[in-house]
Amino acid sequence: MLSRYPRFRILVVILVATLVTITFTGPIVSAASSGYISGQVTNENNEALPDATVSIIATDSGETVATTTTDQSGYFTVGIETGDYRVEAEYSGGTGYTRTTVSEDQTTTANIVIMGVSPEPATGSITGDVVTENNEALPDATVRLIDVESGNVMATTTTDQEGSYAFTDVEIGQYTVKAEYKNEAAIALVTVSEDTTSTADVVISGLVSDSSPKASISIEAPQSITAGETSELTVIVTNSGSAVATSGGLETTLSGPVSIEKVSGGRTGSPNRFFLSPISPGENRTVIYTLQAEPNVTGEATISTTATVGDSTAMSQATISIKDTPETLKGYYRQDDGKVTFLEVLDAISAYNSDNGRITGYGQVEFTDVLNLITVYNE
Repeated sequence: MLSRYPRFRILVVILVATLVTITFTGPIVSAASSGYISGQVTNENNEALPDATVSIIATDSGETVATTTTDQSGYFTVGIETGDYRVEAEYSGGTGYTRTTVSEDQTTTANIVIMGVSPEPATGSITGDVVTENNEALPDATVRLIDVESGNVMATTTTDQEGSYAFTDVEIGQYTVKAEYKNEAAIALVTVSEDTTSTADVVISGLVSDSSPKASISIEAPQSITAGETSELTVIVTNSGSAVATSGGLETTLSGPVSIEKVSGGRTGSPNRFFLSPISPGENRTVIYTLQAEPNVTGEATISTTATVGDSTAMSQATISIKDTPETLKGYYRQDDGKVTFLEVLDAISAYNSDNGRITGYGQVEFTDVLNLITVYNE
């Protein structure tokens, strides 16, 4: 039967020979044997050192064949070929090492102690804004970070022009954030977690942000006015904020025997209420009132002023005593206008120095009468 299929026999032989040739053409390679190095990196107090750098160095060649870092508990594990190795660890500038031999399919322990270092604590961050109760930013506010447990101030910073602040690299725990601005203060409590940014906004009540116009007012008033006479009252309005006030005004209310004779320094309106020209930060406007006391009426007069600078207002008040002219002085007035002239003063002095010291219709001229007349003349 073979003779009947000679071509088939040749083809089978060739095919078998080819398969054999293909099977044995490649080189025979055996896989390298390997094992593991595992250990913990600590300091001399047995405190774990997380994120330490671990290097595996071949003893025969001095070549670094692997590197890794420790986990949060200071542990590491490296798969590596069998052989002898130097295992080095570095943490915060300190180093330590050990030597080990890796056997096939075995885990070798290589613990390393680094002297003179301490584990860096887990940290987070705190950010926030310091604002008024109207949510206006407070720039340049002082912000202190206080540890709740110890009460110690851990850090201090100031807010930026947007009223924001930040504390970084804060150890995990509970803290009080205390913000101070223009003798006012407020606090907020915050918990810091690892690798997390916590928010602690602080709201300080009773303040107007310096990013707006702010009114302040002062009054320079006489302590007294003689009935029937005039005196000046000076009111100074200041923009103590940091923005221009494009509008402003001053309103004055009087009670008692006194009235406003005239006003200087106003812009438009009535003597009691008028507008002020725009005021830049730090600038002021001075308004002078001439007050007229009613004749022959004594008592107290109260002057209340309210200044408006932008949206901010300020109030101030002054009380003035309205005094009567002593009877012994009235006889010296040449005119019924409440004025005393220099000649009248001389007459009073002459009367005091005369033999009888009297003037027709009035009693004895005393030294105090002369002083009172001089006082009225000098007012």
